[in-house]
Amino acid sequence: MKPELSRRTLLRASGAGVAAAASWNLLAGPAQAAATARDGRPLDVVIFGDAASEAAHAVTPTGSDVVAGALGQSARVLTPQTPASAWGGTVACTVKCVPDGTTYVTIKLWGGDRAPTEADQSRLQLFCEGRQVGHYHLGAVDPLDILSLDAHSPGRFHYHTLPLPEAMTKDKEEVTLEIRAMGRVWGYGQNAAEFYRTLNQPTRPFYRIYTHKEPYFPGDGIQGPEPAPTVRPGPGPDVLETIRARVVREHHTWFGGSAASMDSWAYLSVSDWRSDPRHCQDLSTNRLRALVPMAGATARVTRPSGR
Repeated sequence: MKPELSRRTLLRASGAGVAAAASWNLLAGPAQAAATARDGRPLDVVIFGDAASEAAHAVTPTGSDVVAGALGQSARVLTPQTPASAWGGTVACTVKCVPDGTTYVTIKLWGGDRAPTEADQSRLQLFCEGRQVGHYHLGAVDPLDILSLDAHSPGRFHYHTLPLPEAMTKDKEEVTLEIRAMGRVWGYGQNAAEFYRTLNQPTRPFYRIYTHKEPYFPGDGIQGPEPAPTVRPGPGPDVLETIRARVVREHHTWFGGSAASMDSWAYLSVSDWRSDPRHCQDLSTNRLRALVPMAGATARVTRPSGR
């Protein structure tokens, strides 16, 4: 009887299996790479900062430095241009893909990295065969990485997986990937200068990039200690009262103002508030009945049946 293939068995085997695949793929041919995909191992892996791996994958850096990263692992960073602009350095490499179906790309990052300020929230953007993969900002396929003000997984490595469009890999056995640095993107910007911010500092280090057939990546065995489960001491029930008081305060503001001063979110919230009689005790009933029908009609808010 064949053993059941599950995420748990993959995780258990990843420590030895992926390490072997990393060195094996340096000399693997297309037929062997296809077999690797069927076996659940990565198609390819590029170890940034490792001279042999970078040479085997034709790594071409422009505005990039090799750095000593976390847990003794080598990594690369991308540096700002001179003069600084929204774009920074780049690193290109050649990796194996599958000629039929979806090839996935996973980048390995240190989970403890964080941006010290909002201005330092740099991005790593993925390109394949010279064409952008995913969105500059948010969308169905995100950027390769957006450095956050908060660490994703302190003390451990962090992985992010993106799919390559099948049109970019169809009938191919290898493709050229490129990681490009970008400065912060402010989604509420009203013009290009506000939307695309200047990259003034090196990006976070990135350690490895993998290609694989599966739509997830189980890790590569060099992960860092698993955090011990803890119970957060606060905040307690008082935070719910703080939230309730804010909601009531905002609705009092809306009910005391004019309909012209309310945006679409205010109209929708007022409509939801009126539909639930439990909230009416917090507001002036007469004022509620007088204003809400007008707001609902102005916004043309409709309620699903049964609510």
